[in-house]
Amino acid sequence: EVVWFYTDDYTEEDGGAEYGGGSGGSADKSQEAETAAAGFADVPAELWCYDAVMAAVERGWFQGTGDGRFDPDAPMNRGMLVTVLYRMAGSPAVETAAEFADVAADRYCAAAVAWAAELGIVEGYDDGTFRPDAPMSRQQMAAVLARYAESKGWDTGKQVSLDSFADADRVGAWARSAMEWAVAEGVLQGGT
Repeated sequence: EVVWFYTDDYTEEDGGAEYGGGSGGSADKSQEAETAAAGFADVPAELWCYDAVMAAVERGWFQGTGDGRFDPDAPMNRGMLVTVLYRMAGSPAVETAAEFADVAADRYCAAAVAWAAELGIVEGYDDGTFRPDAPMSRQQMAAVLARYAESKGWDTGKQVSLDSFADADRVGAWARSAMEWAVAEGVLQGGT
């Protein structure tokens, strides 16, 4: 089971309730608390996402950001997302290197980007870049996750209307179907 909690401000979304809370964030938690079992100083046991972080780390999907940190409040960027999906897929061998001007062969996400591009899970920009450090918008994330699900042969046909969201008109036509799927499956939720 994969549980994604993605938001720029998780105090605006419900979703943390399964993992020890649903409101507030790490700023509400004492940094003096017990250090996480995985050795992340910034993921104390009472943090709302602790169980999800530990499960993802135990499975090898996430490894932290270095220096004993997980950075649970940091936004996910394009390189991070494809790296997580690549690890979830078992880190399969890649036939060719990524052909993006800004993804060097020794970059941490190079194999993941090449794999994701090879399967059509991600695309680059018109200028030949992938922009691995660019943050993911919610609609970009929905599109990538829907393509990943399709690559795994999972059913992505379940969809709901986005009309109940005040900003539904801001979802790009290129991402609408993916967003409708992500909302229908509970992968993404709207803010309150």
